[in-house]
Amino acid sequence: MGWFQEELHGEVAQSIRVDEDIYAGRTEYQTLRFFRNDLLGRVMVLDGAVQVTELDEPIYSEMMVHVPVLSHPDPKRVLIVGGGDGTCLREAVRHENIREAVLAELDGGLIELCERHMPDMVQGAFRHEKARLAIGDAVDFIAKTEDRFDVIIVDSTDPAGPSEPLFTSEFYQGCKAVLARGGVLVAQAGCPMYQKDFGRQIGVDLAELFSYHGYYQAAVPSYLGGLHAFAWGSDAIDLKAVTPRPCDFETRYYSDNSRMASFLLPFPKV
Repeated sequence: MGWFQEELHGEVAQSIRVDEDIYAGRTEYQTLRFFRNDLLGRVMVLDGAVQVTELDEPIYSEMMVHVPVLSHPDPKRVLIVGGGDGTCLREAVRHENIREAVLAELDGGLIELCERHMPDMVQGAFRHEKARLAIGDAVDFIAKTEDRFDVIIVDSTDPAGPSEPLFTSEFYQGCKAVLARGGVLVAQAGCPMYQKDFGRQIGVDLAELFSYHGYYQAAVPSYLGGLHAFAWGSDAIDLKAVTPRPCDFETRYYSDNSRMASFLLPFPKV
């Protein structure tokens, strides 16, 4: 079936063998492809960039969700910005404390196709009783909502095309405005080796808004560059120092040890 090549950074590429083509097309906002690789399982690609693979997506989704949720003493409401593949939503609704998880996703077509072509990863998350879908512009949703959220998770694609507005200081200011007292925000910050500029800028923006802020990281093998950074901010919780609540369900990657290790950054600055 040939090979898929990802050239996200121009100077560096990675190739994944396509053992079975499943779907290729486009939504209103972006191109989308699903294929199967014998090692990675199902692979989902948006605008030429790998977003999730069946083999290692739990690393990203569990670290994105469980680190902030378990750092909060009693979170009730979570907002996920982006996240149209459903994997972070899947993890959020597993928490007994969480009463509602709102997914603010621009691309409703992406949600439909992920539900159809990667059901084993989505696991019915979009239809869960705790889930509420807000299809449309997340910036507009944040500006208009009267809800307040204990945890905000910015699970966006990289800063290009429809995701660009999610990487501005104004956007993070809007997020803080809908963050409940004692809340925490986490945002994906790219590969610290290959995407230093935008990852560092997120950290700068959050440092201007929050008393506590920083990064943690996880190794996600299918992402170009391998290491992935997460930026965080809070006025009440120091994610690096807080003792997290125990996780009351089985995880595939997240643990006390993986959480502790994620804050031992290999680089002095992202």
